[in-house]
Parts: sequence; C-alpha cells; structure tokens
Amino acid sequence: MAKSARRFNYKPRFQDNVTETSNANIKAEWENLKQSRTRKKNFFSSPIFLVLFLITVLVVIYVLSQYE
Repeated sequence: MAKSARRFNYKPRFQDNVTETSNANIKAEWENLKQSRTRKKNFFSSPIFLVLFLITVLVVIYVLSQYE
C-alpha cells in the first residue's frame, strides 16, 4: 500500500499584486544606480589619498620622534 503523491494548490499571498517591469524600466533603474555610485565617490575615499595620508602620518611621526 504505497501512498499516492499529494498535490497542493499553494497560492502565494501577493500573487494577485504582481506587477511586470519592462526592460526599459529596469535599464532606467540600473542607470540611476550607476550614477548614484559615481556621485558618492570622492577624492578622500580613494585609495591613492588613503596611501598618501598614511605616508604623511608616518613621516610626521618620524619627524616628531626626533625631538625626544
């Protein structure tokens, strides 16, 4: 006596409210995301600035340690 396979008619809660997004809308959102990332980038967060800042701090520490 093998059990027969049961089938469930599961319906997601928000299936009726599904909105299809067009490719143009997706492309527009992607362009907005790309622009927002480039706007947030500035010189102070760049790796070059961080390396130069670290070198400057090390030089200042070295110079100040000579006065002891």
